[in-house]
Amino acid sequence: MSDRRMKRNSSEKDFSRGFQYGMQGKSRELCPKQEGTAGHQNWMNGWRNGREAYWNAETGIAGISTRNENHALG
Repeated sequence: MSDRRMKRNSSEKDFSRGFQYGMQGKSRELCPKQEGTAGHQNWMNGWRNGREAYWNAETGIAGISTRNENHALG
């Protein structure tokens, strides 16, 4: 696997996990990534999008659709 692909997969995984925490209403303080790293930034971006979806009560397909659209932009 190329370095670029590994980095993309890691970024997507961090974003997705952050999104899941946000959708579950969990605190951003639970971010397992070290502050100041790309992993932390990706996780926090996912968490923010997940929290927004949580506030808007977008669950199921609507929440997944929002996550994918926002991630594609960032």
